[in-house]
Amino acid sequence: MNEFDIKKIGKRIADARKALNMTQMELADKLYVSFQAVSNWERGQSIPDLERLTTLCTVFDLTLDQLIRNDAVVQPIAKLSSTVTNDFLSMRDLVDTAPFLKPQEIDSYIDKVTDFPFDQIICLAPFITETTLSFLVEKAQSQEKIQQEHFFKLAPFMNTSQFDGLVCQYLNEGGRFSSYDELLPFVKSETRIQVVHSSNRESF
Repeated sequence: MNEFDIKKIGKRIADARKALNMTQMELADKLYVSFQAVSNWERGQSIPDLERLTTLCTVFDLTLDQLIRNDAVVQPIAKLSSTVTNDFLSMRDLVDTAPFLKPQEIDSYIDKVTDFPFDQIICLAPFITETTLSFLVEKAQSQEKIQQEHFFKLAPFMNTSQFDGLVCQYLNEGGRFSSYDELLPFVKSETRIQVVHSSNRESF
């Protein structure tokens, strides 16, 4: 979502609040947030999360589509909402909606996911806890072989010990790293030696 879209949503929030003759503080109290948060929304500095958007719709007596009017936001949320009653959910749907969900909300959908591609998990990584990420990586490994490039993208988000174990497992199974500078800060000192040695073997 670009800055222009966020500012348009902020204006709609402000217009709806003013139509109800409410102050920012009064709206903030209904949402259990600070009035500064409401001010930031209305100025287009940030956007409410999914829970707050739902509450705003209730307060303003508007639909999500009326409040947001942005396909990039409405369609993923609507799609996720329409599938939560099913027994399964695609990782793609969850990734599309993740920016508008809290980590705990994402966790509540995880058990409905049946596909675990590494590329999608990497996209989801910034929005979930280390515990959830480790769980998803383990699931992904049962469906596909982890590739060298996956490590560099997962490193900033995984628990250090679990990531170190993942690297060691990869090396013990014959994996190699053709480059390693970005990887070394995320593994233990003894693992760094193995990573460098694997790179040296790769060069021969």
